[in-house]
Amino acid sequence: MTAAAYGLPHIRARRAERGRLAVAALTLAVAAIPVASAIHGRLAPLVDTASLHPSAAALWLRAGTVVACAVALAVHGALLRGPQRPVWALLPVDPAAVVREAVRDVRWRTAPWTVAAVLAMLPAAWTQGPAAFVAGAVGLAGVAWLAASSAAWALLGAVRAAEDPRWADLLDLVRGANPRPQAAILYAFAPVVLGVGLLAFAVSEAVDAAGPARAIVFAPWVVAAAIGPAVRAAAPAWWSATPGLEEVRARYAAVERPEEARRVALDGWAPRVPAAVRPWFLAELRHGWRARRGLVNAAWAVAAVSVWSVWTASPEGPGRAAAVAAAIALAPGAVPVLGAAHEAPWIRWWLADGAGRRAAARALAVVGWSAGPVAVAVAAAALRHGLDAGGTVAAGGGAGLAATALLTVGSAARRSLAGYVAWASLGAAGAVSLALGGPW
Repeated sequence: MTAAAYGLPHIRARRAERGRLAVAALTLAVAAIPVASAIHGRLAPLVDTASLHPSAAALWLRAGTVVACAVALAVHGALLRGPQRPVWALLPVDPAAVVREAVRDVRWRTAPWTVAAVLAMLPAAWTQGPAAFVAGAVGLAGVAWLAASSAAWALLGAVRAAEDPRWADLLDLVRGANPRPQAAILYAFAPVVLGVGLLAFAVSEAVDAAGPARAIVFAPWVVAAAIGPAVRAAAPAWWSATPGLEEVRARYAAVERPEEARRVALDGWAPRVPAAVRPWFLAELRHGWRARRGLVNAAWAVAAVSVWSVWTASPEGPGRAAAVAAAIALAPGAVPVLGAAHEAPWIRWWLADGAGRRAAARALAVVGWSAGPVAVAVAAAALRHGLDAGGTVAAGGGAGLAATALLTVGSAARRSLAGYVAWASLGAAGAVSLALGGPW
């Protein structure tokens, strides 16, 4: 039985939602144009030429590397830890079909990321010319396409290597305390990042080349086509990954106490929340911590950027940090919207959805996840520049937090993930543009 019997209906059901997200990604790309332009302006004085070609090539390289890593991580989730795997692993599916559909799904899902990265590079068209921009877009799309194929090949090849005695000595040398099958998967991304990164560098350098040398931008497409048969040949290893993944779960279960498995961040604040709102507040906290922990923790990464922005002798530091702090809550704010967008309608009917109580719970969850990072940014500004600077950052972070909470509540009520992404992208682009000193 092929994967189409089980996986494709699930995959295709999500593609209508991704059409709306593609529109949001285009909004993000347009919003990022002034940010990219500001980066061009910052890099231009660093080169000894009136041209912006060196800075444009650096941006093409960074865009390709970021997109490639994101696509590779998405393949890892789809092949090893996707929600379909526990079902498919129990059924007589064709592993080649499973791998093919998983990689195809990742490419479809990440296509808006590539489009957004290309559109964000529009300032390069003004400095390098239309032909160079088109070449860069072709190369960047090829890097993303290759990242999906190479990540699948590396993961499946790593599983096969863990079972091959010829690789035992090397894996034992580098695996540390990790069991051999897990070590192979852990290190599988190293050759992917290195190989695709080198091709991204070659593409970025070829964008400015003249004549036949510019044809290097097609190299990622050629390499992706060449490794296609190798991916199909390694597909049977998809079955072999199941014991290793189950071993990871068993090791966690052996040291984790039942109460630890149920606890989530900030659940100690639930008793202080009004009783009518408390169940919904706990539901938001549990969904965020168990299913969207990366978005919740992203607030701390933005707070670190704010601290880095303010930790300078320049009097512009507090203003830049305040602009960055305004964007701290945007990532956690997406968590309730994602939960609402993916919630089954029968659940809302069964639980007698209380709009006011759920709105309050969502706003409180966003505030709880973001208040700590905002406080860190404020404290850093106060320590480096005094209380007035701390007040400036507090005003920026507080305004951004309030605006994000309102956006979250409104978008979650409408279950409009695309709308949230679009407006949050505009806000983030504006904040970063202000932090860089203006869009142009």
